Amino acid sequence: MNKKLLILILCCVCIIFSIIALLIPISVVEEASIFIVDMYLDKYWDIGWHEIYRIFAILGIIILCILIYGIFQLTPHSLERSSSPAKSEIAIWVIAISFGVIFNIGIVGLQWLIPEDQFIFGGSVLDLFWSLIYALGVLILGIIPFIMKKVYKLKNEDIGFTRKNFNISIIFSVFLGFGYGLISTFWHCCYVFTFQDALIRTSLLLFMTFILLIFFIGYSVKLFSKNLPLILIYIICSLSFCFIYLWHNTQNQLVFFFFGLAGCELYRRTNNVIAPIMMAFSGFFFHTILPYRGEFISTYILIPISIMVIILSFLYVLKMESSTG
Repeated sequence: MNKKLLILILCCVCIIFSIIALLIPISVVEEASIFIVDMYLDKYWDIGWHEIYRIFAILGIIILCILIYGIFQLTPHSLERSSSPAKSEIAIWVIAISFGVIFNIGIVGLQWLIPEDQFIFGGSVLDLFWSLIYALGVLILGIIPFIMKKVYKLKNEDIGFTRKNFNISIIFSVFLGFGYGLISTFWHCCYVFTFQDALIRTSLLLFMTFILLIFFIGYSVKLFSKNLPLILIYIICSLSFCFIYLWHNTQNQLVFFFFGLAGCELYRRTNNVIAPIMMAFSGFFFHTILPYRGEFISTYILIPISIMVIILSFLYVLKMESSTG
């Protein structure tokens, strides 16, 4: 894409969404957030919503726009793997996905229809049982790429693991997660009071996301690279991911679908599956830890840190451009 056109588009996006963040009535945000996750979570709105979250959202939007520009300056890598997939390999993939989707919708999904048991990680014995079954299914999906690597003699790069662009992957992913975390202070979900709780929750998510993204992005994207158009590969992998990842309702699934698309493109730009994995990890971590910090921390610590991240992101993208061009 032409640089000037990309800058113009991102500037327009930044301005439009910043205006929305400043002017949108908070009642609309509350209704939309409850609609997306289909529940009234953690008494977020009872704790109290603060106007400073509008500033957080604007700072987050600026960070994301700068980083998106930087990501599009990275040269896309070829997603073709070292060898064409065997029919048996594709058949195993289809069987694994079919089982995962049917299980998640037909069995685990039914548990979320019970109002008091909205989350799979609940407190009852039944919740624990389904949690363990789900974790086992996720673990099996995560093992498949490594089994395929051994059986079909694939390279590490064929399942997304490489040392190339490791630093870029980490920097972009953590800053993207921080920007998303700032924006997400606008709504509820997954809130915690302490850093330790956020780390525990995020670590559990990291385990699940690490496994699923290795399968759906690191392995699956390259599996079909020789046979299907890129956009179709993105759609297949993202749809599969959003149906098997923990979801609350159709609206929530749609969010994970778009995350899958973003993860696929970030993977193509960095050629490293660590990038989408760290984006998910840092995004969820900052999503849980940034709100509810009190007026002093929000005003005198988080806002200066956010401005510093904006400056660092801008300087890093400039340095990256100068070194490549």
